[in-house]
Amino acid sequence: MLVRAVPFGEVAHTGAEIESATKSALAHIGVGKYITASSGSEAAEAVDTVRDCLHKAVADGASNVQKGLSEFETSPCPCHVGQRCVLAFLKVPAIDKVHTKTKGIAALFRRSPLGLSCLHRCQKKYQLPTTQPARSVAIRWNSIFLQWEWFPPQQTALQMFDVESLQLKMSTDDVGSTYRDFQLDLTDWQTIQHAVR
Repeated sequence: MLVRAVPFGEVAHTGAEIESATKSALAHIGVGKYITASSGSEAAEAVDTVRDCLHKAVADGASNVQKGLSEFETSPCPCHVGQRCVLAFLKVPAIDKVHTKTKGIAALFRRSPLGLSCLHRCQKKYQLPTTQPARSVAIRWNSIFLQWEWFPPQQTALQMFDVESLQLKMSTDDVGSTYRDFQLDLTDWQTIQHAVR
């Protein structure tokens, strides 16, 4: 349940600030009372009954969050635990190699209009949707899955692109490597297919 969504703004994301923001948000919806000496009128004294009203909190493993919620009994966030498992999986050398290639291919299509138009031509030839792989973002654990999920249905078009791209002079701006450095071999394709099943 989303209780409140407010930006921190210029405030540092310290444990103390996270604690204050969390207690303020909970008090805002009626879970205890939280008044700091600076937030109320000058005559008011500080009141903090939020801890007594909250049974348990779920938090990620970041040290500032742990410190900010140290007054509460906490459980690890299953989404963040899952994310850490995925990140450990991605460090396996064979997986890391394929991930580097798929990120390079996605970057090529994002940055090269010539490459993307060539891919779309190949997709149309095989009556496939004219799409491109999703961007892989480290802080969004499912983005890698979404990127890899794109590849198996597009394998025929991408292999046709492999042949046609021999005639094109394309490179990815972020790595400066040619598309050839990212071309997927049979083992790479099998790795992707097994990973997204």
